[in-house]
Amino acid sequence: MKTILFVSVLLSLNACVTLGSEKEYEAYLEAFVGKSKKVLIGKWGAPVRKFDVDDDGTQLIYVYIEDKGATWNRFTDTAENRSCKTEFTIVKNVVKSWSYDGYCD
Repeated sequence: MKTILFVSVLLSLNACVTLGSEKEYEAYLEAFVGKSKKVLIGKWGAPVRKFDVDDDGTQLIYVYIEDKGATWNRFTDTAENRSCKTEFTIVKNVVKSWSYDGYCD
């Protein structure tokens, strides 16, 4: 019983740490909303990919990918790539929104 309780506490603490780092990353990204494309590029550098959403180039999506290396999954006995993909939507040279996927803490 003590072992189960100990494992439950460890899992709960791990979840809190993960949620905290996600919240911090989201707050960091949110700070770019309303800033110019120039400020974004000054901090993040050139994007890995850029998509024109409309024909006149007033809405763009900038994609940044950070490779965080691989980890070994002992359950599947395979290596898993850990990366973070962050996208910023830019309208008329101003950051309007962001999204991310992967290991972005």
